[in-house]
Amino acid sequence: ASRIAALRLLAARKYPDLPQAVDAALADAEPRLRAEGRDVLAEVSPDKALAAIRELLEQAAGKNGHGLPGGAALEPQRALATLARLK
Repeated sequence: ASRIAALRLLAARKYPDLPQAVDAALADAEPRLRAEGRDVLAEVSPDKALAAIRELLEQAAGKNGHGLPGGAALEPQRALATLARLK
């Protein structure tokens, strides 16, 4: 929870190295942090967020042959909500 709050704070303060922080969040093992990383990405780079959401949803649908790791059902749900907010 503290890393999610830290990511939100970096985004709110327009931290210059935010892209690296978002990349780290997206690569993390914690599904909630990855979901928050996509939310932040949608705010700062909608095109990249759309690509990340597409990749996640394809993975969730099993199109890449892998599927999502256990406990990650939150991510597709959050991704769809983020997608609805994209401008």
